[in-house]
Amino acid sequence: MHGVEMRSATELQREIQKTRQHLSRLENELHRVRHGMPRRESEQERLARVETEFKKKYPNMEIERSILRLVGTLPKSGSDRKLIAEAIAEKYAE
Repeated sequence: MHGVEMRSATELQREIQKTRQHLSRLENELHRVRHGMPRRESEQERLARVETEFKKKYPNMEIERSILRLVGTLPKSGSDRKLIAEAIAEKYAE
């Protein structure tokens, strides 16, 4: 066993877990391709899209990414929308 590095059981378990996750992603992608399903948007892509849309509508207002992450994730309840609107208005009130 010349030049072969011995790895611990923990390192091997981590490598197996990473490989399983990668295999799962590939299987999901194969399923999407076979069934003609669109690729799911990543969180970064979603945030970039929402930020672009927001800037088009409100060009002079800046918004924190932490607030943008909430967009589209909360229930469509009127009271929730009102609370969010009030929190944003309070933060940016001058």
